[in-house]
Amino acid sequence: MCRGLDCGTTFYIGGIGFVNVNDVISYEPLTSGDHKTGVLTVSKETTIYDDYGKAQTNRKLAANTSWKTDRRAVIDGHVMYRISTDMWVRADDADTLTLNVSNVK
Repeated sequence: MCRGLDCGTTFYIGGIGFVNVNDVISYEPLTSGDHKTGVLTVSKETTIYDDYGKAQTNRKLAANTSWKTDRRAVIDGHVMYRISTDMWVRADDADTLTLNVSNVK
């Protein structure tokens, strides 16, 4: 991990705090406007990835299950959908993604 301002591009986060651009995940809501989410469905046992694109070898999604998702990001070159904090599924592994309008609380 980079320390100090000589490590490339940084973002100011307040006070005397900075974060290196390489330590930030840029994501987007599935759609703009109202609180919208999606439901991602997988038909086979599916690998889960962390915020940095590393496969979580101790956990997988069960086959024929659906998962609520609220964010999309490109992580390590792959389009991914977030299903929980620090839990992402590759778009290539999803069978369907259905967007719906709902109030996320």
